[in-house]
Amino acid sequence: MSSEVQMYPFIMDHLPEEYCLVAQVQLKETPEKRTKFIDELATMAKANKILSGIDFHPDFLLQFLRVSKFNIEVAFARLYKFIYFRKKNPSFFKGVEDSKMNSSPSYRVVSPLPYRNPEGCAISIIKLGQWDSNEMTYKELISIVYMVLQQALRDPMTQINGIKLIIDFENVTYSYLKFCTPKHLYQIVQLFLECSPSRFKQFHCVNGNMVMKMGWAVLQSFMSEKLKKRVFFHDQMHDLLCFIPKRNLPKEYGGVIEEPYLEEWLKEANIQMNMCTISGQPNFY
Repeated sequence: MSSEVQMYPFIMDHLPEEYCLVAQVQLKETPEKRTKFIDELATMAKANKILSGIDFHPDFLLQFLRVSKFNIEVAFARLYKFIYFRKKNPSFFKGVEDSKMNSSPSYRVVSPLPYRNPEGCAISIIKLGQWDSNEMTYKELISIVYMVLQQALRDPMTQINGIKLIIDFENVTYSYLKFCTPKHLYQIVQLFLECSPSRFKQFHCVNGNMVMKMGWAVLQSFMSEKLKKRVFFHDQMHDLLCFIPKRNLPKEYGGVIEEPYLEEWLKEANIQMNMCTISGQPNFY
């Protein structure tokens, strides 16, 4: 571990003082504005036909304010999209059966990495080629990826500093193309990029192949120019080190971490996700 820059773990129990300053500078957040805008956003929700009757947890509303840099109109629009999407697609918002979690490679398809990057970003890996559609349904795949994302967002460090996502296409075959229809890919963009209160900083695609290229050709048509500029394709694994330090990465990606899979955190995250209602959940601290 470098002595020059502190490397914080993915699992935190407090928000370091320096990241309170990051929230103030980057997200335009102050304690006074936080309290005032949460109340205003809750009032706006109560007056809306789709959102009325939902008793939103204040911490859940704060996620939408932070991703919108405390622009309350933008936060409200995103919250509305999220609830509308969730009501239309309820199966995406459930955890999987506890007995299935970590039971096979399909159910180990996604995991956060143990340490955050020097800017405090959470880093997660999706090993898409581990997914066997005969073993785990498409809806379960989406729900388990969303579960990891949503539970990670209960940490203020992740809300403020965002997420870097590594997507590994090794062993992805042409059989996956049946899930790369415009309908499926637009659903993914809606849920993860337009509705979820996530600050995606970068997407890193490794072990690319023709299936990845064909999927990307469709997917990018639904993405904003801003987000497309955050997608990087790496022909060589060592290129990843230009964006993520070696100490943050598993050995198979050119790093030093030997046990990157956070099994116990994922089990608890799945339990928590199965308890999550449309009102949202409190932060971890």
